[in-house]
Amino acid sequence: MPKITNTLTMSWLSLDSWSETYVGTKWILDNVLPDNIYQMKAEHGPISQMVLLGAHQLVENILYNCIRTKLEQQLENQKNIESTLKNLRFEDALKKVPKELTGQKLPLGRQPLQSVTILQKRRNATVHYRSALATPQMARSAFYTAVIGSKEIYSHFYPSEEFKYELVLRKYPFEPQPFLSINMFPENIAKQNT
Repeated sequence: MPKITNTLTMSWLSLDSWSETYVGTKWILDNVLPDNIYQMKAEHGPISQMVLLGAHQLVENILYNCIRTKLEQQLENQKNIESTLKNLRFEDALKKVPKELTGQKLPLGRQPLQSVTILQKRRNATVHYRSALATPQMARSAFYTAVIGSKEIYSHFYPSEEFKYELVLRKYPFEPQPFLSINMFPENIAKQNT
């Protein structure tokens, strides 16, 4: 009897906090939210808010991870790193720390980071002040803004490296959308139509 030889190769994609948030948020966009506002049901507004929060989490996660890695390269005392990160507000992390660690500010005045600041303000309005309304289109734009913004932030800290999550983006591709804009906010659309 002839001997049969076979080789099996297996691989998997290891996920972490950024990629898990990405995959889960993308799943909600692809499987739960309708394509346009006219198909919305009552639950789609709050779900759109959750996507917006997930999108902001992507940006916050990549920013703090880049800062942590740079601090670990520069500081030897782990307690100092934890203390610095624990007391670091997102706005300061976005506006001040990149220049301190890389010598250059993040380009917050141009896309995609201009829309990241809009995302940050909308997230704060939703979480801290009022339950700011959101639509499926806003959710899609917030997600796109967060992904492209994450790539921009990573590139700022590591200009010669490929984006850390490029494999995840290839395995779970996303559709380009307009960047998040205040003109998409339901309260601003209502004002434009009056």
